[in-house]
Amino acid sequence: MILVAAGLAGCSGASSTGGTEGDRDVAAGAAAVAAQLPSTEPSVAASVAAGAPPGSVTVCTGPFIDRLRLSDLLLTGSAGGSSSVTGHLDVVSDVSEIIALEIRVDFYDVAGRLVGSAQQVFDPAATEAFHTTAGVVGLPFSVTAPVAGANSAVLSVPVLVNE
Repeated sequence: MILVAAGLAGCSGASSTGGTEGDRDVAAGAAAVAAQLPSTEPSVAASVAAGAPPGSVTVCTGPFIDRLRLSDLLLTGSAGGSSSVTGHLDVVSDVSEIIALEIRVDFYDVAGRLVGSAQQVFDPAATEAFHTTAGVVGLPFSVTAPVAGANSAVLSVPVLVNE
């Protein structure tokens, strides 16, 4: 976001003495918008409660979860082999098309230790087939653990941008 503010200040024609009042207003406005955006995605929990039921998928609360309906969540595979979290999602907040969507899954072993994280970033064109008059409905997803040993998972949605 610093690049946005710096880019606007660089394009404003401001002199080395600070430019015009309007130039400073534009740069200040860009900085204010940048300050409202999250600086990083939510931090990953280094561990979860040991003994989480095998195959459990927990949905992490976040700024976009209330705009979605998740269904058919399933952690497939085994603690000793490859695992994936699969499911479907509906965008319930509005009926516009998806511009950007990312699903992130953190995978944990039997002891509750983080074993890895992975994500699925959707191509907007691939979501068009699921766009209906009711919005985006039944969009399937599958996020595969980067390493073996997943017993449970935590799903989050760090990015959701609608038209």
